[in-house]
Amino acid sequence: MAAERIYTLFSFLDSYIGNHFGVEQRYMGEYSNLGYTDVEYHKSAHKAFVLDFRQFRVDLETAEPSAQFIAEFFKWITNWWIMHIQRIDKGLGSFLNSVLQKHSNKHS
Repeated sequence: MAAERIYTLFSFLDSYIGNHFGVEQRYMGEYSNLGYTDVEYHKSAHKAFVLDFRQFRVDLETAEPSAQFIAEFFKWITNWWIMHIQRIDKGLGSFLNSVLQKHSNKHS
């Protein structure tokens, strides 16, 4: 049962990586000239996530997920959630909100 959930999670993350990172990077590109200074750092964090995720995926494809694999993956994805999504992505969101507010105020 745990193995089935891990495979489902990995399938979800495959989709998430492509969609979420693609949207973020498009916005970063479109708005970098308006002052978003963390573009390169943000993109490098995405690249590091993809590399780490691919390694976990290789490990998962070569053997059934052990308790150790699940614990390591849980620790890694939790760290990603805290460090990236709760900090870096929120920073991008705040930046985009401020840009959109300024743009909206100019057209009011």
